[in-house]
Amino acid sequence: MLKFCIMAGRLIKWNASVSDKKVRLEERKLKDLIIGMLSDPEVQELVSPKSDEYMLIDEVNQMNLCIEASSIKVANHAYSMDIQLRMKFCEEMKKLVKDKVEVDRQQKKKTMFKNQIDLLDKLTKNYKDK
Repeated sequence: MLKFCIMAGRLIKWNASVSDKKVRLEERKLKDLIIGMLSDPEVQELVSPKSDEYMLIDEVNQMNLCIEASSIKVANHAYSMDIQLRMKFCEEMKKLVKDKVEVDRQQKKKTMFKNQIDLLDKLTKNYKDK
């Protein structure tokens, strides 16, 4: 039995490619949203190793995004969406968040250890001056 749907005002035979186009468009839009949020320094990234969930929290725009195994949830004060997606796509989005968290961690580590080295230098100078 053939199935048909109306898309852009035209009657189209329903097949996997029509549904795939919608999914690919959703994935592209979500990826753009995630990349945009990750590039905003005001957005906080939270990673839960136990549940394998990745959250992006934007307090300024009052928006939250949660990447799970096969879905992405987007919510703010007015709406909430739970979008079912391919697991492979969700894994790719998790990797983007992991990469950003790793870069931030490396930068903080460099700063933290630089401060420790500076402190040790100052302490050492105190004893050299005596």
